[in-house]
Amino acid sequence: DGAIEAVLAFPARDVFLRILDAPAGLAVVALPISPEGAPAPEQGRELAFLRDGETAPVQPELYQPAPARADGVLDPDVFLASYAFWTPQGVSRGFQAVGARYRTMMRLYPMLHADVLWKLCAAEGGLASDQRGEALRGQGTSCTALAAEVERLQRAGRFADWKAAATRDGDAFLAAAQCARRYIVKESVCAPAAKDTARRAVSLATIGSALAQFR
Repeated sequence: DGAIEAVLAFPARDVFLRILDAPAGLAVVALPISPEGAPAPEQGRELAFLRDGETAPVQPELYQPAPARADGVLDPDVFLASYAFWTPQGVSRGFQAVGARYRTMMRLYPMLHADVLWKLCAAEGGLASDQRGEALRGQGTSCTALAAEVERLQRAGRFADWKAAATRDGDAFLAAAQCARRYIVKESVCAPAAKDTARRAVSLATIGSALAQFR
């Protein structure tokens, strides 16, 4: 599936490695193997390597590492500030932790939703599969179609335009989510956010229709 896998023998123990292509370089999952030959996931590590010439973006103030488990609770604004720095598996766990209310709310912001789904589509496991089914429902696209569209945007030099649109959607979602949580109660912020959310709720915009504007 586009990855390289190997078991490396070190003096102390064997280590399973999985190397995946990533937008800015390579993602590497390192999983030690116990003396009995069983994986030790609690000792696993997910590593990221940048290509020569690439620079890592500055981490936002609200950034947190990806949750180790999917059964916790994560504020939607923390997820928004952090998910771009996480591996697909980390995004899968974090997406689950923000809760159903905010996952549903995110669907109203199709550019942001597409960016999150792009990572979810690369995640593995039963949880990720269920999430993809939920996130793709009624969106006029599929993981295969979304990957092809992102590749086309990269070839056409429009990738940065799409990411900028996803950032604008993220800013709008952040205001709406923080008002919904009463983290912000300013009328000057929450009234426009509520009006924008109501407009989005009846717009019938999907990931498929939103990405079509870049063709």
